[in-house]
Amino acid sequence: MAIEAKIYIKDSYHMSVADDDVTASEASTGDATSWERVVENNSGSNITQVKAWLDVECSPYISISNDDATWNTGTTEDTGITLADISDGGNVSIYIQRTIPAGTSSDTKEIIIIHFSYFSL
Repeated sequence: MAIEAKIYIKDSYHMSVADDDVTASEASTGDATSWERVVENNSGSNITQVKAWLDVECSPYISISNDDATWNTGTTEDTGITLADISDGGNVSIYIQRTIPAGTSSDTKEIIIIHFSYFSL
């Protein structure tokens, strides 16, 4: 049976995940920014079949990637991304991208919720 975890990331002023708010100027002209974050395994066991996907309540401007090149907005385990297996004490990168279309209103309350599932050996 897979184990599932849910991580909430609030996109707010000077937060380390988002690094910055979207200013009115950036919202007016459009803005695309991405960040690398590390998923670390401190479970005491190796974990395999690691998957990540966005919550349905997540901002429509957020996508995730396992390679910083192909972006995914899947909202189910089957439509999300697959990450590498992570040995105990090891880690793997996940990339989060925020793409604000030109003409969007500035908003500091965009929510990022990422689900993870994995098998523990």
